[in-house]
Amino acid sequence: MNSEHLFKDFIDLTYRAPYEAKNPEPQWTVFQDKMYDLWTTPCYLVSMNPENCLEPLGSINSPTLVVVGENEIISFAHTLDVMNAIPGASLKVVPLAGHFFPEKQPLRTTAIIKGFLD
Repeated sequence: MNSEHLFKDFIDLTYRAPYEAKNPEPQWTVFQDKMYDLWTTPCYLVSMNPENCLEPLGSINSPTLVVVGENEIISFAHTLDVMNAIPGASLKVVPLAGHFFPEKQPLRTTAIIKGFLD
């Protein structure tokens, strides 16, 4: 099973019912495809040039921890690009976690952040 299939299954289970309840003429597959494109595109704003969309991250001058779940839907290569674009950034890969682990595991998330700040 590829990541696109997993992502679309996740989106379907999480958002389809609320989407269709509020949309009188549902176009679910169009929405689902756009969400997948958004989550797999390094530059989230259409106005940004894909060649240098991470460039603004180079102006961050504070200690930064990029946190990613081991089972993240967004490509790990993109996560590394984000980390490498931030001067001196650190990376924490959280085992057995996905994109929504901060919401699903707030105590674990707090411990990671606290450990970084200490």
